[in-house]
Amino acid sequence: PHDQGLAICDSVAAAGCGLKGTKKVCDGTWHHIACTFDGHERRLWVDYELVARDVPQIPAAGKGVRRGCLSIGAYPAGHGEPRSSYCAFRGDMKRLRIWK
Repeated sequence: PHDQGLAICDSVAAAGCGLKGTKKVCDGTWHHIACTFDGHERRLWVDYELVARDVPQIPAAGKGVRRGCLSIGAYPAGHGEPRSSYCAFRGDMKRLRIWK
């Protein structure tokens, strides 16, 4: 079960949702959430505090990588759990920014 923390799901089928923070974000207040990837290590920040980091295990030659899917606030279909209110974000997002 989810513990009201935050998870970052990547597009590598074998890796699943490997980056999980433990800081609770379902508390009725606004939070600043940031994810970074420097080409080697992923980092997850909640309210300017580093809450999780890892080095993703990317399969050789991109095997198992799904393309064309961006899901914010819910697991993508076929990612280990069905889409449902159980795993979907409920709330508002403000100033969503994505950089390459």
